[in-house]
Amino acid sequence: MPCVSDHIANAKHNRSAVGVLDARGPSYADWVIVLYYYVIIHLIEAALADRGEHSQDHRDRRDRLERQFGRNWRQKYQHLGDITRELRYQCKKPDQKYLNTVMSRAVGPFLKYFCRILQAHDPAGDLTRELLPT
Repeated sequence: MPCVSDHIANAKHNRSAVGVLDARGPSYADWVIVLYYYVIIHLIEAALADRGEHSQDHRDRRDRLERQFGRNWRQKYQHLGDITRELRYQCKKPDQKYLNTVMSRAVGPFLKYFCRILQAHDPAGDLTRELLPT
C-alpha cells in the first residue's frame, strides 16, 4: 500500500498538472476542477495512511472519511465528486465564475484542512504553498 509520502507526492504531481492547464486559460476549467479532486483524493489517502488505513474505492473512502474526520467531510467529498461527474459526463463547460465558486467553496476548504493535518509530514512547509491555488 502507498504510504503518506507517496500520496503527498501524487497530490503534488496532480497539482503541477493543474498549473499546466490553468495557464492555458478558462477553457480547461472543467479539468482544473477534476484534477483538484484527485489532489484531494491523495491528501485524504495520505491522512488515512497516517492513521494506518487505506481505502479501496470511493465508497470506502467516503466511509473512512466520515469515521476519521466527520460526516461534514464525507458530505463535502461526495459533493465535489458529484461536481466532477457532472463535468465529465454531462459535458458541462464551467465559466470562470463557476470555477471560482467551486474553488472557494469546495476545493479550498479541503486543501487547507488536509494540508494542516499533514503538516507534520512536511517539515519544509512546502505542502500548503505547493497545493493551494495561486
